Amino acid sequence: MIEKTSFTVTIKNEIANNDIEKVEARSLLAAFIRLSGTINFSSKGDRLTIKTENATTARFLYKIIREYYPTLNISLGFLKQMKLYKATEYLININGQFDEFLNELDIDLLNDKISRSLYNTDNKMKAYFAGSFLAAGSCTDPLSSNYHLEISSNDEEYAQSLLKLTTKIKNLVFSFKIIQRRNKWVVYLKRSDQISDFLAYINAYNSCLEFEDIRTNRDFANSTNRLVNCDSYNFKKTTDIATKQVEMI
Repeated sequence: MIEKTSFTVTIKNEIANNDIEKVEARSLLAAFIRLSGTINFSSKGDRLTIKTENATTARFLYKIIREYYPTLNISLGFLKQMKLYKATEYLININGQFDEFLNELDIDLLNDKISRSLYNTDNKMKAYFAGSFLAAGSCTDPLSSNYHLEISSNDEEYAQSLLKLTTKIKNLVFSFKIIQRRNKWVVYLKRSDQISDFLAYINAYNSCLEFEDIRTNRDFANSTNRLVNCDSYNFKKTTDIATKQVEMI
């Protein structure tokens, strides 16, 4: 039996299959590393590790790092998780000399502020949010009646910075909110029309069309059901009144 791909994975696969220029790749990588990158210090050498559970995302990140930053000592591996749920975690390791790489991306893993150089054009802004969604985003299946899109962070202050950044998106208005869920801070959208706009904004156009198609059909079906219910109620009401009038006569 073939397992159905989740809508979140569909969105991430679409983003990871888009072509991207270096200037946008820089913003996307910066966002991804900020949410899903760790630095490991050891006697064998320091290492920057980027983690993802999506194989397509891992290949995409590995490809653009190799293409745009060819001097880095980079390797791709995986780790099989055996606790709670069995998932494969893909690891992109940059061994030594990653300080210049982080400086080039204009990020500091100890600083919660987002550098303006990463979002000072519309394409950079789109890439930054695309990288954020790739790293820590999820979206409910459009077949669900509970529409929800989110990006989570372990850091409250960074989540606040990301929330603030959503207000700087040009020509679109998003009503993102923030909530704490256990040990994470979640920046989320609930409005279905805005979720659709956000998917288009981060260049997940096919996912946007799928979301809109299902949402429109659902809304049409709901509207039809409401009209049928209203007609049934009105018919019953009319019948009851007529019956009472006949009884009175």
